[in-house]
Amino acid sequence: MNWFPERAGGLNRVYYDCLHHLPQVGVEIRGIVEGSNTLKRDSGGLVQSFAPLKSPLWKRWWGMRGAFNSLLAEEDCPLVVSHFALYTFPILDQLGERPLISHFHGPWALESSVEGNKSIATWLKKSLEQAVYQRTANFIVLSQAFRNILHKEYRVPLERIHIVPGGVDTNYFDTSLSQKETRAKLNWPQ
Repeated sequence: MNWFPERAGGLNRVYYDCLHHLPQVGVEIRGIVEGSNTLKRDSGGLVQSFAPLKSPLWKRWWGMRGAFNSLLAEEDCPLVVSHFALYTFPILDQLGERPLISHFHGPWALESSVEGNKSIATWLKKSLEQAVYQRTANFIVLSQAFRNILHKEYRVPLERIHIVPGGVDTNYFDTSLSQKETRAKLNWPQ
């Protein structure tokens, strides 16, 4: 998972927006992502990088362990929220008694299988996912379909899976431009 301004993507955008909007409703939050070493400064201390973009996996995992350990030394984190099992796996032993909440955005291993990855790679991904999901107290999914996949493919009890549908900040997309002005600005035919 990366920092949205540095790398586009739906998951990155969701995470970025959560980090900016949750404090507005009284939720204290800190984040650790893959990205540049200026993230902590640029985010006002909300986010720090655990490894540069496209680092080898061992470096990302090692960096994640170090960044998480540093965060725990700075703050008492009563709860840990995961957005990607790949980066939660290396810190499972550091969680202690803290509850883990996992956002399930889709079956990583199954997606890899459909994309044609070798069976050993798919098996490793699913094993990693299952290790994280066994430690997870509760899950957040966007839809009933993801809830069903998590329950059937990963054998997660339904009572631990909570559907929180995606949303949109409509004010962000509200414009005072007329349809004609908007089409002109976009160089679209009138």
